[in-house]
Amino acid sequence: MKRVLIILFSVLVIFNNAVSAEEIEKTETEDIIHEELSIYQFPDIKPKFYGYVGYRFIDLSDSERAGEFEYLHSSIAGGGLFIAFPFPHRIHLEVDVLNKNDFFGDIRYAYKDTILFRGLTRNVFHNLDNITLKDSGTSPLYTVEREDAGEKYGIEKSMSKLFLRFKMPQFPLHIYLNGSFITKDGTQQQRFLASYGSIDRKSTKREIDWNSRDIGIGANSHLGPVEVDISHSEKRIEINKENVMENSYDGRVLPHNLMPEIKGSTTSLKLHTSYTGRLVAAATLAWVDRENMDSKAKAGYFIGAGDLTYMPHERLAFFVKYRHKKTDMDNPDTIPVNYLGYSDYTSLITVKPSISSNVDKLSTTVRYRPINRLTLNAEYIYERKVRENSDEWKISRVTTRDILSFSLNTRIIKDLNLRAKYTHQESDAPAYNTQPDNSDEGKISLSWSPLKWTSALLSYSIMKGNRDTIYYVDEGVQVTANNRERRLDRLLGSISFIILDNLTITTSYYYLRNKTEQDLLYDNTSWDPQYNTDSGVLYKDRSHTYAANVNYMPKKDINLNADVSYTEGKGNFYPGSPLSTTSFSESETNVKIRETNCVISGDYEFKKGWGLGVKYNYVDYNDLLDDSNDGILHVLLVTISKKW
Repeated sequence: MKRVLIILFSVLVIFNNAVSAEEIEKTETEDIIHEELSIYQFPDIKPKFYGYVGYRFIDLSDSERAGEFEYLHSSIAGGGLFIAFPFPHRIHLEVDVLNKNDFFGDIRYAYKDTILFRGLTRNVFHNLDNITLKDSGTSPLYTVEREDAGEKYGIEKSMSKLFLRFKMPQFPLHIYLNGSFITKDGTQQQRFLASYGSIDRKSTKREIDWNSRDIGIGANSHLGPVEVDISHSEKRIEINKENVMENSYDGRVLPHNLMPEIKGSTTSLKLHTSYTGRLVAAATLAWVDRENMDSKAKAGYFIGAGDLTYMPHERLAFFVKYRHKKTDMDNPDTIPVNYLGYSDYTSLITVKPSISSNVDKLSTTVRYRPINRLTLNAEYIYERKVRENSDEWKISRVTTRDILSFSLNTRIIKDLNLRAKYTHQESDAPAYNTQPDNSDEGKISLSWSPLKWTSALLSYSIMKGNRDTIYYVDEGVQVTANNRERRLDRLLGSISFIILDNLTITTSYYYLRNKTEQDLLYDNTSWDPQYNTDSGVLYKDRSHTYAANVNYMPKKDINLNADVSYTEGKGNFYPGSPLSTTSFSESETNVKIRETNCVISGDYEFKKGWGLGVKYNYVDYNDLLDDSNDGILHVLLVTISKKW
């Protein structure tokens, strides 16, 4: 074999040397011309500048519910956009500031395809409720303490993401860094039981100041027919204020509602073959570790995933997915003496072992397209979960689920498309009462564009679930009740009209109904439990939302837009014996809310890039059973802008 290769190589060398000088010169000249023609000339793109400044007027009447995610103070607003392509650089800068607690920023930079950077930041403010605890009566066994009457709560949340990628020249290797940062700062209400002899409920103010950071490094590359990605990240959650609260229980000062500090890491390996061809495969392995720095509890996770796609024919495809997740939970057996520095912990307290588990999930999907206008899908999923220490928690050791679904996408006639899906699920020994023994779900949607100037969408889904036996655990005693049924209906309809070339109207309607019926279990407050079953307790809620949008451009430099929505929601709870609806006020067992939201905006462009913008937002929140939640919000934003 070596002799044959040597002979072939020698023949190739001799053949190349036999090429005439004229042919060599001609070839070199053609290569030079081809190289000059193939050099890409990057177009000269002028930079784009846009900036605006304005003022935002806020007017609120009564409850802050009307402006739950608004910082309710008038303020100066401003922002801008800068885009430039000075080859080989690409630059994108964007900022929008509504007030000191509500802003957005986006920075992007690239140098050729060697360096890529992006930074995103978003800041929002959330107004929180000060919930009034209801006094259940004059009995000394049921008391209420409010230490936060009149307090206003709110939390500022900041979220940032960073990404930096380097590419090796002339080789498909990327090295990247990423980071995710979240901070919360403000106050919120803390509610807790202030005693264990009687039922004493207390509410108080709590300071919030914590941050989370997740920083990772990774690399990916094409190694022949396989792409490989490997990464590692470290996560930390730090609490800077009031990580734990305390209260006196029968003369002993003990902690409650601890916010633990967390540290952890994640290492992952991802592989996939080329996405072209009849056979495609992918695999993911991940190792995740978390540790509670206060209790010293630890959690370890191993996640494995594999995907296989096979297309023997252009109209037929098979998809196989396998998922494995191993959860290893490890907590101390006892709470030690002087736990968290509290001297009233004078003896060891036994702690239940946490639940570890192994989950295996296998799914198979077949997609078949018998004709161009019809696609059929069938999927089967099998899942098995095995738990450790389940006896300590009175839940099932092994739970299995079988899920079977069928779906189709078809074009019935021109401009009329239909999508439908049916899913049936059966579960053996589900662990939690909210998980059904069996359920059925159906979805159907129609989209229709009969004319060039109109289109419509209609979608409906229904889900029914049933649980034959439910379990309640009290002081280690498992008590059995019967029957839990749930039904969920959702309906969406939308119609759009292009009245004129510069006028469009869209109307929509959304309906939701959720109904749950199950047995509830009541216990008395004495040390000798007396269980009472309330059979067939019904809870239901439903909502209707009506919405309309109008967009109109009377002239090229004028743009007008209006959005209006109205939502009406109701919720009802119907307890029976030993309780009854007469045991509660109407506001404790029912919810009736109406909310109107209207946004009107307009933009006018003057000459030389100048512009004027006006945006008005009106919100009316009306709680029909509790006037203290009612509120009306007016927001007016006026801006002057300039483009270069």
